[in-house]
Amino acid sequence: MNTRASAPTGFVDCHTHILPCMDDGADSLPVALQMLESLHAQGVRTVWLTPHFYPYKENLNTFLARRVNAYRSLISAPGLMNMQFCAASEVYLSDYLFNYTDLSELCIGSRNSMLLELPFDSQPFERIYQKIDKLMSYFGISPVLAHIDRYPKIFQDKKHVEALVNLGCMIQVNLNSLSAGILIKRKILNYIENGCIHIVGTDCHNMGSRKPDFTAGISVIEKALGQHSVQQLILNARSIMR
Repeated sequence: MNTRASAPTGFVDCHTHILPCMDDGADSLPVALQMLESLHAQGVRTVWLTPHFYPYKENLNTFLARRVNAYRSLISAPGLMNMQFCAASEVYLSDYLFNYTDLSELCIGSRNSMLLELPFDSQPFERIYQKIDKLMSYFGISPVLAHIDRYPKIFQDKKHVEALVNLGCMIQVNLNSLSAGILIKRKILNYIENGCIHIVGTDCHNMGSRKPDFTAGISVIEKALGQHSVQQLILNARSIMR
């Protein structure tokens, strides 16, 4: 899907629910514009628009049609910030995905990279690993695992995280988790430093309880690991888009 004016510099928010009336994110166009205005004020110049796609709830074509309408309403809105947008999705890992022959419209950029949401239930790691491997083999997908910090059984086990990276996954973390406690913060920073977390996002849904707070988390990373680590996160995100 075409993007608005390209922005060569600035932060990249790799996980948002800004597209209006798509999911449990922005419930109107004015709210979506407020969220973008907030991100722009924090130095974000590129935004991945990643509404939830639950393949066991909705047909793919129906979802894509809704996304097109939401995207058009957003980019044609008066007063829209001059930012670059990437229309993608946060895809729930489900066996229903294998009912389709092509998932490229759900992907980010030209590398078939897909922001993938893992199950929150108590499935064994081996089963999740096998599903991701099958998805990669069947569709040629390069998975970008959404908010690794929200899957405690995986996040807390470095061997699991490293296994997924070695499989070929890139990993995203929610910036607000850097303020969720000292132990979580230390683990996230360690993963970033060791190349196990590749991109960051706000996972913003609204202007209230899940607002687009980018600056606080980035400041923690920069203070602990230096500007070069922040730049690498930006480069990783732009590399996926290209």
